[in-house]
Amino acid sequence: MSGKSTNQGLVAKAKGEIASMRRFWNGCDKPTSEEVKKLIVSAGMGIIAIGVTGFAIKTVSYPIFRLLSGASMM
Repeated sequence: MSGKSTNQGLVAKAKGEIASMRRFWNGCDKPTSEEVKKLIVSAGMGIIAIGVTGFAIKTVSYPIFRLLSGASMM
C-alpha cells in the first residue's frame, strides 16, 4: 500500500515541476531578430579569433620544433 502512495506522490511532484517549468518558459521574453543577429556575429567573431590564434601558434611553433628535433629545413 505504501508503494502506491509513494508513486502517487512522485507523480504529483513531477506534474508540479512540469507546470513550474512551463510557467517559466512562457514568462521568458523571446529574443528579437536584432538580438539574434548580434549573438551570431559575436559568436562568429569568437570562432574566427580562436582559429586565427591557433593558426598563428601553429605557424610559429612548427619551424621551432623542426629546428629543435634536428630535421633539415628544405
